[in-house]
Amino acid sequence: MILTEILDAAAISYQTSKTKGDEVTFDCPFCTLRGLTADTKQKFGLNVKNGLGHCFRCNWASRSLLNTARCLAKVYGLEAELTRLNIHPVRRPKPVEKSEEPKVKPPGLPEGYEAFSDSTDPIERAAKGYLYGRGVSILQIVRHKIGYAAVGPMAWRVLFPVFDEKGRIFGCVGRAIVPDMEPKYLNSSGCKLLWNAHREGQLAVVCEGIMDALRVEKALLQGRDAVAIARLGSTITPTQISQLRKYEKVIVLPDLDVPGAKGAGSMAERCAAAGIIVSVAVPEEMNGKDPGSMSESEIFDYIRSAQPWSRSTGRRLRAAAVKERAVF
Repeated sequence: MILTEILDAAAISYQTSKTKGDEVTFDCPFCTLRGLTADTKQKFGLNVKNGLGHCFRCNWASRSLLNTARCLAKVYGLEAELTRLNIHPVRRPKPVEKSEEPKVKPPGLPEGYEAFSDSTDPIERAAKGYLYGRGVSILQIVRHKIGYAAVGPMAWRVLFPVFDEKGRIFGCVGRAIVPDMEPKYLNSSGCKLLWNAHREGQLAVVCEGIMDALRVEKALLQGRDAVAIARLGSTITPTQISQLRKYEKVIVLPDLDVPGAKGAGSMAERCAAAGIIVSVAVPEEMNGKDPGSMSESEIFDYIRSAQPWSRSTGRRLRAAAVKERAVF
């Protein structure tokens, strides 16, 4: 085949699927061209028969045999081989100068954001009391730039900034510190990203809410390569899926209720479809608890119980919900 001839000529090591003989995987040659580190985990999947190729790290993709052959030959310095394989280089048109696209300006911190100090302000004291009561440490407050608001649309809320990969603030999540204040959580404009996914690591433990992630983070302090992440709700967006691609493995910790199990199943299915190695902690019972209300030992046990995502894992999630007489 044309594509295997190119790979063999470039001395590229690839693995052939045991179930689908036309599909191979190898280290993606395009990751470094797209600004990422070199791929060493064979994230590039290729059908050598029809030319469909896709990298699950840099998202490079090709939909035709000829285009894939040309691109691989070029990146491996084998363009001269194209003639021998009866494939001719594409005559590329002269590049057309494009006007520079406007840069997206991060919205930054919302109106009224205040950093914690030693003030005797009653709102600051109430905000501190809420955080300490939920087990959030001073180190976490400083590390995540957690603040509060006394005025503005976020008044009487603890504020959790959301950062992008470059460390820029793309809004805040505000948690009410006044009883019966609605809504309990309020997102400022721009909060479309995962909370804390700008941090590097090998393992991402994904929870629904920020308080859950902060609790998990304390339990994982000894794990240098583990990052606790909040998806800020029961659903997940394509942008958030893209943020998870850099982690070698993802573990989903759902809240112990039916919506939590349903959201975890949907998220795991979408991660797996995107080529992300994902596991899910299947609740033994639906008692309404969430990771934010668990002890550190319970969190460790919950994480250890995570099962690789598969159809059977999905069935176990649904079975856990059925036990509570809830069907989704």
